[in-house]
Amino acid sequence: MINEQMKIIVVDDEPMITETLSMSLQEEDWQIFSANHGEEAIKLAKKISPDVAIIDLKLPDINGLEIARAIKNIDADVCVIIITGHAQMETAISALIEGAYDYITKPFDITHVKSVVQKGLQKRALALKNKELIEKLKREKRRIEAILEISKMFNVIFSLEDLVDFSVVKVSQMLEAQRGSLMLVDKDSKELFICGAYGLEEKIVKETRLKIGESIAGRVFETGEPLCVMDIENDLRLLRKNQSVYATKSFISIPIKQEKEIIGVFNFSNKEPFFTEEDVAFVSIVAHQTAIAIEKIRLYDKVTKLAVTDELTGLFNRRYFMKQLKEEIKRNQRYHHSLSLIMFDVDDFKKFNDNYSHLVGDAVLKKIAKILTENVRNVDVVSRYGGEEFIVILPETDIKEATRVAEKIRKSAEESLFGRKFLGRNQGGKKDIKKLTVSGGVATYQLREEIEMFIKRADDALYQAKKTGKNKIECAPVPVFHE
Repeated sequence: MINEQMKIIVVDDEPMITETLSMSLQEEDWQIFSANHGEEAIKLAKKISPDVAIIDLKLPDINGLEIARAIKNIDADVCVIIITGHAQMETAISALIEGAYDYITKPFDITHVKSVVQKGLQKRALALKNKELIEKLKREKRRIEAILEISKMFNVIFSLEDLVDFSVVKVSQMLEAQRGSLMLVDKDSKELFICGAYGLEEKIVKETRLKIGESIAGRVFETGEPLCVMDIENDLRLLRKNQSVYATKSFISIPIKQEKEIIGVFNFSNKEPFFTEEDVAFVSIVAHQTAIAIEKIRLYDKVTKLAVTDELTGLFNRRYFMKQLKEEIKRNQRYHHSLSLIMFDVDDFKKFNDNYSHLVGDAVLKKIAKILTENVRNVDVVSRYGGEEFIVILPETDIKEATRVAEKIRKSAEESLFGRKFLGRNQGGKKDIKKLTVSGGVATYQLREEIEMFIKRADDALYQAKKTGKNKIECAPVPVFHE
């Protein structure tokens, strides 16, 4: 069926002819435009983008063939119908060879004219449909290529930050959206936060947090259903207060799911003219890929963390400690910065375990680990060295400052009360733990010192502290190296 809004230009220098043709064609509910000069016709064609142009070959200013060529240059699929007299048949045939669809002769048979125009419009409609299908295939090809590229990149990205930044930027560019964001859920606070953005101000990224069910993204997260809005002003699903957020009237919000669990939301806005269902399908595929990639990274991080951390205390393990100490010694040898170690041991821990059970002992070790991490810097490395022993690497720290830190930790442990909650219900009849102490040994690295000797000096200082009374800090003497 021919679209009633299809546009037809009638070009003839005789007003009577343009008027007669226009009136006859308007009976079919087509949009009719007329021009009596070539330049006027070309300007009109640029303005309205006609579907059919009916052009007289003989015009006072420009030859009809030239007008046909000019309109075809504007849109190659415009259906050109030539008006000709019998004396101009040779020129009309030349027009057909150059791409005109058909011709009509003077004097007109209106029924024939309408039939030719009708067939011309059908040809035009078919050409537009084919063009639309070709464009759709091109878009699908670009999106399939984008999906393959995203999938390929996801296989080599092992950072959550890199993953979300890449996916948001890539999808925003594919959609031609001016803004995009990827929000994940904080399971503790049950809030959505922006972890990747495109076209958003940094302040908005940092400050935006939404409760589940709040605003558009919160509601999409809650329902698990994609939302595509083509015209925010006329969409009854939305409150009008949301309109000011968007520069255009269209946006999409897509949930990110890991199997049945929703972990986040993709949001894209400010696209001209609007988002489509094709866009929703594309983003939904990427959202599925993203969910899988996020899970892979989280599992990778978990495995990596387990490889370097102590399961009980959450501190770094001995293996990681040795690796980091070697790195710090290399830095020390290069830049000659101070480097210190503090080795701690929980006093009388074996006796404590015998009295209160290993379960309570584990709780105490966790408490000591917490005291250690709360009293050191972010750059310091706190590790469980073994059993009830802990060790701390303090980069760019001399013996005096390291001793001060060790004393602070010792005092904090001494002042901590371990009450009945550490004993457990089955130990309620036993006496509360009122005091638990630690001893420590401090050593500062000396140039040319072997790593084993460095650790041993801290251990020897710890042994000296325990031997001379416990609940104290001892400093290792500076070694003497012989040439």
